Amino acid sequence: MRMFICQKNIENYLRLLQSELSESQRMQIEALLAAEQKNLEALQHARARTKLTLGDAPVNFAAARPTGAPRRAP
Repeated sequence: MRMFICQKNIENYLRLLQSELSESQRMQIEALLAAEQKNLEALQHARARTKLTLGDAPVNFAAARPTGAPRRAP
């Protein structure tokens, strides 16, 4: 979800840069765009690391419990 929001923000900032803006507004939008692109890149790297760590195998947390162990603390 965060990645989707970053992508939409980038699209909106690029659209804003195509409109007529004052120099200070343009500089602010460019700074916001750079920050959002950096956020998106960080999210993509985190996603890649997570996939690499977990792999494609589904996680079975029940299998990690010792046999006969209760699901919840009594």
